[in-house]
Amino acid sequence: VNLALLLQNVKKSYAEAEECYQRAYEAEPERGDVLLNYALFMEDVRQDFAAAQTLYQKALAVDEEDVMALCHYGGLLRRLGRSAEADSMYRKAREVDAVTADQL
Repeated sequence: VNLALLLQNVKKSYAEAEECYQRAYEAEPERGDVLLNYALFMEDVRQDFAAAQTLYQKALAVDEEDVMALCHYGGLLRRLGRSAEADSMYRKAREVDAVTADQL
């Protein structure tokens, strides 16, 4: 994941970053940070909202109280015009950790 983030954010080598995310996901398909970072990449870089949604859902299946996943998934849902679902994600995130949720 660290290499993928470096390739994505510093080198702007998106194809290589995506390969790293994919390999990390295949190696550890239930690792929350891999799922979350891959979801963020798919949403922000690839604009593949369906893939991002699937990855956020998988991250939340691993840890339903992952505040970062809840907030970012809420952001995607809002972006897709699904405000009620987004609000539900944000409420859940605030229930888990209001300080962190408010900072995201």
